[in-house]
Amino acid sequence: MRTIIFILLCSVAFSTPSFAQGKKDKKTSNAESHRLMAGQFLSEVWTKGNVDIAKKILQPDFKFILAFTTVNGLEDFLALVRRNRTTFENLTYVPTDIVADEGGAVAYWQMSTTKNIGPWRGVPASQKPVAIEGMSYYKFKDGKIAEIRVQNDVFSMLRQLGFVSAPEVVEKNKQLVREYAAAILGKRDFSQFSKFADPSFKIDRSAVPEAIAGAAGLNAQMDMLYKAFPDLEIQIADMIASNDKVLVRFEAPGTHTGDFIGIKPTGKKVVWKGLVLYHIKDGKLIHAWANWDDTGLINQLTQK
Repeated sequence: MRTIIFILLCSVAFSTPSFAQGKKDKKTSNAESHRLMAGQFLSEVWTKGNVDIAKKILQPDFKFILAFTTVNGLEDFLALVRRNRTTFENLTYVPTDIVADEGGAVAYWQMSTTKNIGPWRGVPASQKPVAIEGMSYYKFKDGKIAEIRVQNDVFSMLRQLGFVSAPEVVEKNKQLVREYAAAILGKRDFSQFSKFADPSFKIDRSAVPEAIAGAAGLNAQMDMLYKAFPDLEIQIADMIASNDKVLVRFEAPGTHTGDFIGIKPTGKKVVWKGLVLYHIKDGKLIHAWANWDDTGLINQLTQK
């Protein structure tokens, strides 16, 4: 079984032994409750679509954060569950490891082999078998799950579903993204931005509440990153495409020599990884959905 590394919150020492023991017992109770709810979410809600359990363990304003979208609210999430169950036959999520403490939980899971019987994110039903694995990060509030952030093997799923198209269209769009990545993300030559992207181009990113809009928005984001990691190199590690969409797996090595979201310079060499789905129309980028492994990056910076 794969081991999940979870950063446990530090406990506070109290001078009175009985009080300290009571706090310890409460923390243990909370941790066990969080572990059970994380398991119920996967086996009862996400797998079986059990509405009663969902209402019992999820906050009404529950937030479900996926690679390309964020679902806000319990009712919208239950609608997503119903859609998924009509898209994949006998959909089953199996938790293989769950680690929890009084602050939250992390679950490692596998989606057992299922059949794609309905359209998924604009891709027609392939009738092909598909299986993936992933991790879910749980946050709790008032005894219920308030937020789940999912990191899964979307790249593998798209391959299994046969996310392919006409060779000439695929190659043209892939080349556009390659040139955009080299000029804008690599060299930061924003004088060429209009060559690759429509003026309305925006990037939706799970870690940022508002879309990153146009050249100015992206340049501001890049400026923040390069101040923290001056030698950052955003490299394309893999790429697949279909019709008007291109999915890129990025790897970005760099050295942490500047402040980054409150983390003082550590001098550490890190590799930031992410997936970005680009939508192309009339030879220009018009939209992107980005999911970067912020948790993994922060872990690299804070681990001793």
